[in-house]
Amino acid sequence: MAQSFLTSLLYFCTLMVTNGLKNFQSGINSNSLHALKQSLYQREHSVNYGQLPRSICPVNLDLNVSWEGINATHPDIAPLIQEIDMYFTKELVEEQWPGAIATIVFNNQQIWTKGYGKRNFSDPKSGPPTGESLFRIASNTKVFTDILLYKLEEMGIVSLDDPLLKYMPKFSLVGGDTNVTLRQLASHTAGIPRDSPYPCDIYSPCNESEILDLLSLERFIWQPSSRFHYSNLGFALLGRALEHAANNYFKEQAKFKGLHARPERSYEELLHDLVLEPMGMGATFNPIGSDMGRLCVGGNDDNTAVPFNQTTWASPAGGLLASANDMAKLTMNTLLTSMHPALTAESVRASLLSAISLEDGIEAIGNPWEMEHYNISGMSYWMKGKGGALPGFRSSVMMIPTLKIGVFICVFKSSVPEPSVYTQPTMATLAPAVHKILSSRQPDAQARLPKKAQSLLGTYYLNVTVKEQDSVLLVDFLGGTFRLESQDDAFEKAKSLNLIQTTPLGERYYLYPTRVSYYPPPQLQCLYANGGSQDEFMYFIFEEGEKMAVGLRFMGSQLMRISNSTDSNENT
Repeated sequence: MAQSFLTSLLYFCTLMVTNGLKNFQSGINSNSLHALKQSLYQREHSVNYGQLPRSICPVNLDLNVSWEGINATHPDIAPLIQEIDMYFTKELVEEQWPGAIATIVFNNQQIWTKGYGKRNFSDPKSGPPTGESLFRIASNTKVFTDILLYKLEEMGIVSLDDPLLKYMPKFSLVGGDTNVTLRQLASHTAGIPRDSPYPCDIYSPCNESEILDLLSLERFIWQPSSRFHYSNLGFALLGRALEHAANNYFKEQAKFKGLHARPERSYEELLHDLVLEPMGMGATFNPIGSDMGRLCVGGNDDNTAVPFNQTTWASPAGGLLASANDMAKLTMNTLLTSMHPALTAESVRASLLSAISLEDGIEAIGNPWEMEHYNISGMSYWMKGKGGALPGFRSSVMMIPTLKIGVFICVFKSSVPEPSVYTQPTMATLAPAVHKILSSRQPDAQARLPKKAQSLLGTYYLNVTVKEQDSVLLVDFLGGTFRLESQDDAFEKAKSLNLIQTTPLGERYYLYPTRVSYYPPPQLQCLYANGGSQDEFMYFIFEEGEKMAVGLRFMGSQLMRISNSTDSNENT
């Protein structure tokens, strides 16, 4: 099975902390699936992961459509969820999962959640996990650490480009530029070692001073910003640097206001107060009281229970325990950027952007979302997600922002045979159906025409032509063709947009903005553009009282109209 670099890396890391894996091909055979010819497994193997032709551009849809009725009972969705359910039920037996849980999100709805096996497989009376059961999400914790980073930036406490030394003056490594930034830590581009120096790990009692002393004897793996290098240590440093930054800020604020400084808060407490609580999550680093009754027990590959151990200084890299309902909230709030209760829409969008592209051209790393470009049933999408692995638990969250789908799956076992923890094949099952539903609800081509389409048609200076073709408004502009899209009420809102201008002679004219994009999109460049589009605005000039545009402005040029007819010869 073709595996991407990121999923292969996660697979390798799991091997290092568990007892090994069964061969994936031996886990399932065609005979055992004859009743499920369209099974999840078969779908997953029909997807050309990691071998995407470079000429395929990401799908873009107008998501300002109705999501009403798109749920687990939708006639196109219900059979697929039943198929997914049957597959997981089969895997529970064949792969001897102690337990597992999966949840699916569409838009702003958590449409399906189901637990399998036992919450605590060492207890014969235990039932299956529920949406509120707690389990280790391991490296998915990094997503929350980055949310805290963006939150503190919004509060004016840190900048993403602050050096780590500002908050951790004792940080040093041999053989590189120690001026590592928070942004580099958040995107795995700081070039520092993968894990805390021996003998310190995520469970050890090592304190920060001891870890920094040991780290001063280690070397940079790469120069900062030179390439991607996954680092748990980097996120531990990031989380603790945010802790110092916030406490220093609050202390200075109290001093300035003549108030008593509140007790210092740990990274764990800051994350709870500023991120988890506003997002309505019950996630925790330290389950106590009633939380212990929600705790899941994971298994080693030899079917022995993994004991619960408290994470310590390196918790920001992987110490959080969360529920399926928590991860559904994370996914919904990320997909619906304007509704995030902890961050502004701008910060959420920034977190979804790539920070560095990998050399294969189809994978990228953000802060900290891991992104891959997939071809599913002839359609191409950016998938953005994160995986986690610690003894007893493997989990993965994956989203297709274009379709507003999110999937989270956690298996209560140290290793599983599918590197993405089944999120990729689950997406391969759901995405075509959701795309079909959304495509059927797209506004027709005529509805997408600018409202003043007829007043824009004609020939402008330098033989620039605006024409209507197959209900699409196109502009032939100096060797390139662009598509014009409507900007709702843009002409009527010209005053509020400060687009009314007055000439020295007192003549007033209006600039009518219309978004333009390449038509058809350039096949190579779009691969490297987030979202796949390369938009600009073309402004049409209307004099007061005129019903036809008298000119246009685009790419630094102003071209006046020559003819109202696109087939006129008056274009010299």
